[in-house]
Amino acid sequence: MNNFLRLALAAAGRITSQIVAIGVVVGSVLAGGLLSAAELSCTELNKLLGHSRSDFAAIRQSSINKNKGVETSLQLPGADHCTIDDNAEKPSYRCVWQFPIGAQQATVKFQDLVALADDCLINQAEKTKDQSVNHPDTYLAHIYRLSDAELRITFKHKSELRKTLVSLNLDSLNRD
Repeated sequence: MNNFLRLALAAAGRITSQIVAIGVVVGSVLAGGLLSAAELSCTELNKLLGHSRSDFAAIRQSSINKNKGVETSLQLPGADHCTIDDNAEKPSYRCVWQFPIGAQQATVKFQDLVALADDCLINQAEKTKDQSVNHPDTYLAHIYRLSDAELRITFKHKSELRKTLVSLNLDSLNRD
């Protein structure tokens, strides 16, 4: 094979891979802009778990926000709000993503967060699912129990709000 043909094939391969990458980005944006791999990684999730060991002291701010939680310096990408609930039993970090009720983006966000937790916490956490709910709206939860923390990822249709909420809740279990 001559050099010209070799260079042409190499260029075609690079162009093809760039077109595929652009297609993935455009497809993700059209599906609601959920580029979850770029949003939250195992490293970031493990850092958050580390913050739970100190009852979120390093990311806690002093003011109370409109969501009745303590402000936090750690806002997860795309979340509508993240707060620290300073409950005396167990301080909790919580981020919520809000979507129009029944939006496919909510399902994708929930599945992406569950897949991330499954991948990152393999062999570290006991996982359970909770489908119990005391009202007719849709509710799903995946719960990851670690030695010193509990991570819950929930999916809720709130018909009276006309919203679907996806949340990531991390409870510190350091207190007796």
